Amino acid sequence: PVRLRNAVAIQRGTERPDEVVIIQAHIDSRVSDPLDFTKDAPGANDDGSGSALVLEAARALSQRKYPVTIVYALLSGEEQGLFGGRLLADYAAENGWKVKAVLNN
Repeated sequence: PVRLRNAVAIQRGTERPDEVVIIQAHIDSRVSDPLDFTKDAPGANDDGSGSALVLEAARALSQRKYPVTIVYALLSGEEQGLFGGRLLADYAAENGWKVKAVLNN
């Protein structure tokens, strides 16, 4: 069985921590069939630059406090069916997040 893991960091808001802004990208680099090791996968074009942006946003924005919560997420399994995004959406719903924006670069 395939185990999917998302890398997530949560920077809690100081005034309205239940309001959430998500900054996300995906880190997988596979063709749609995860058992196909012969075809080229998009790699850095999909989505290495977005992943670098999430890491840089976390580095820069973590130096200050914000009224709302910021979630930095690197998702997995997106090429195989948006699995990482579904895991994050389910987690947000289970925890009552009021998602105000999702920035997916």
